[in-house]
Amino acid sequence: MDFLIEHAVAIAIVCGIAGAVYGLLLTRWVLSQPDGDDRMREIAAAIQEGAAAYLKRQYTTIAGVAVIVFVIIAVAGAWTDDLGIKVAIGHAAENLGNAAVVVYSSAVKSENPELAAARAHLKLAALHLERVRELSPPADRSRPPLRSSAM
Repeated sequence: MDFLIEHAVAIAIVCGIAGAVYGLLLTRWVLSQPDGDDRMREIAAAIQEGAAAYLKRQYTTIAGVAVIVFVIIAVAGAWTDDLGIKVAIGHAAENLGNAAVVVYSSAVKSENPELAAARAHLKLAALHLERVRELSPPADRSRPPLRSSAM
């Protein structure tokens, strides 16, 4: 068991390479197979046409949503600036401005430039969960929990 833990990265790399080689060999084998008769080629062409139409529709929808989200972020950035709230895109230390508190998620890497700048300038960098707990009222222990663990 210790061997697997100590060599996990190497094992993952070897498995990844083996999977890629298998995929290439399988692709080569599939492409070397005969195309089939006229009816099979006709069905294959119809499937390819349908798949291409589906992907075109998907990419068009995704692009439309991306444009809408971009516009909302741009408008929200201008609108929130008037309220004194800065909306920043990206991870640069300059995004902090003169913020007094930086609240971050556990998904943010510790080497994030904004987080490092907050710590360097002695600004309180609070983990989101801790900040929520701090802002939440204390729990009422006199009431029973909503859900019983006996269920």
